[in-house]
Amino acid sequence: MSAYPIDEIRKQFPALGRTYDGKPVVFLDGPGGSQVVKGAIDAMVAYMANGNANLDGQFPTSREEAMIRESREAVAWTAKH
Repeated sequence: MSAYPIDEIRKQFPALGRTYDGKPVVFLDGPGGSQVVKGAIDAMVAYMANGNANLDGQFPTSREEAMIRESREAVAWTAKH
């Protein structure tokens, strides 16, 4: 096994398993169209399937929206420091 497990990493990106005419597909993506890791796809599907809501309400989906906002703020803070 190499120091960098590229095969294991590639398995996390569903699109990289595609084939065309029996051959693996090659993606030459730029920043506007890069492939998405399965964990992120699963998180987006779960979010959409379980409902989203307006911020600042007193129901569970509103509190979950607040958590998303707080996460974005934490990432932005980390990027600045």
